[in-house]
Amino acid sequence: MDKNRGVMSNFFRSWRLRWHIVSLEKEKEESLLRLGKRVYELFIERKDWGREEVRENCQEVLSIEEEIEDLEEKMRRLEGNKPRRICPSCGEYIEEGSLYCSRCGFHQKQQELTCSQCGEKINPQDKFCPHCGQEIKQPSSHKTEEEEKND
Repeated sequence: MDKNRGVMSNFFRSWRLRWHIVSLEKEKEESLLRLGKRVYELFIERKDWGREEVRENCQEVLSIEEEIEDLEEKMRRLEGNKPRRICPSCGEYIEEGSLYCSRCGFHQKQQELTCSQCGEKINPQDKFCPHCGQEIKQPSSHKTEEEEKND
């Protein structure tokens, strides 16, 4: 009985995530249409391209894309797939435990990260510490001269 309850619970979680992804994709499409329409209007009016306005619209689309990626990763885990993490260099999802990113070739350090405020373990893709809420500064994608020598 408990097993069936767990299966049904996963089914409903999966369904909710899929529905949320579909609604975000629609929101993204609407944002892209607004962006294209505004750029076209600025072109026809021969006005300055309204860089700030365009940047805000692009940022809105990027934010939606990030949320969709996060939801898709939750779906993968719910379906029993291996966990993935985000490459700190290029932002691509890679398999947990990978030594190098398949997209950019960045060497993935296998050391544990800890929060600078509370000292608890954190994941490289975390933007905030799940224990104390401290904002986490993402590691630089550029190696120092000392790191280059050690590789």
